[in-house]
Amino acid sequence: MRFARGTHEILIAVVDGLKGFPEAITAVFPETVAQTCIVHLIRYSMQFAS
Repeated sequence: MRFARGTHEILIAVVDGLKGFPEAITAVFPETVAQTCIVHLIRYSMQFAS
């Protein structure tokens, strides 16, 4: 019996703030939803708070 290896599908990808990373994932897996990690979103938004 032969088994295929590797990733066939990604449903949700949680990524950090690396530029181009969400685009790279969706280029290979077009149905993937790329979401920025909530910790990185909060850290980024805090630089705009006084």
